[in-house]
Amino acid sequence: MVVGLTRHAYHVSIDREVSMSKWILIIIAMVGVVGCAPGYKEPVIDSTFSPYLDLIQDQANTRGIYGNLTMVSSIEFGSTPKGLAGYCYRKVDTQGYTREITIDREAWDNGSELYRVFLLAHEIGHCALDKSHNETMMVFKGVTVPASLMVPGTIYAARFAQFDVDLQAHYWNQFFTK
Repeated sequence: MVVGLTRHAYHVSIDREVSMSKWILIIIAMVGVVGCAPGYKEPVIDSTFSPYLDLIQDQANTRGIYGNLTMVSSIEFGSTPKGLAGYCYRKVDTQGYTREITIDREAWDNGSELYRVFLLAHEIGHCALDKSHNETMMVFKGVTVPASLMVPGTIYAARFAQFDVDLQAHYWNQFFTK
């Protein structure tokens, strides 16, 4: 069977005759099975995070990386272990593999705009990109700074990068490479 999409029309070439209505029924059945799978849960992303997620996605797109970077089950405010500013919960259970990001409301509210973007990117790095912490330091324009957004305590990276677009670009370039 060959199924193709051309500029002008949808066309199907198969060995036996199959009506379009049968194709539609097959597609509806497949969508129904996937959509009604036990334990399926729609992603829950607090709308507060939407503009920041857009900024992170724009940084990815600028570097030729397209697609949904979040790939998480939820991003919400809540309690984090040990008073962390953010936390990625990854778990496997009977309903599959879930990745949930929890952000501490007080840390969020007290952070600069750049810190918020970096904090969210840091947690997405853990949850969606499977990145670990990186405590490497580097000298940038004569100052020792964290080499990565994946530094524990992302606020340090945000403080140094706040007034330096070159350092911000370095962090994004480093973040979107393996």
